[in-house]
Amino acid sequence: FPSHDMAQSFMIVIQPENPYSREEILSCLAILQKEVEHFFHKVPPSLFFSHSLGGWSVGENFSHLTFTTNMLALGFKIPKSIFRILYGKPIIENSFLDWKTSFFEKLKTPQDAGIYAPAIENSPRDPSHKINILIREWNNACINLVSSLEMITETELSDYRIRHPLMGQVS
Repeated sequence: FPSHDMAQSFMIVIQPENPYSREEILSCLAILQKEVEHFFHKVPPSLFFSHSLGGWSVGENFSHLTFTTNMLALGFKIPKSIFRILYGKPIIENSFLDWKTSFFEKLKTPQDAGIYAPAIENSPRDPSHKINILIREWNNACINLVSSLEMITETELSDYRIRHPLMGQVS
């Protein structure tokens, strides 16, 4: 079993600025994509699929990130009018840092991720091959999100409001 110190050495903390404009968001997303890819390449295959620390494995967390990124990309392809009917118009626009702070507060109380929870899987026969597949899926999800965001104007982006399972209505 990996030690707690070993697990701590494989944590990723990305500190993007406080992206606000569409261009800043796209720029931060490009940096995030590469930093996440680099991080997951460094995790040893023996730890990648391990459940020894409890909770989701590194691989399951990575699958969750990829799935939710794809869902967000898909969401931005749905006409804004549908979101307005479902979730209303954003009343206030919080900054990225405000949402981040609120998100980490919510994470202090574990909750069921519902359909966003990854399938629990044991270590595959060829962990390195599976890791490469997950990294490729992550990069494709980021490409999908960038593609979706590039089709939206700055004004339209500010008008979107979506439902986040943990955060509620998010602008």
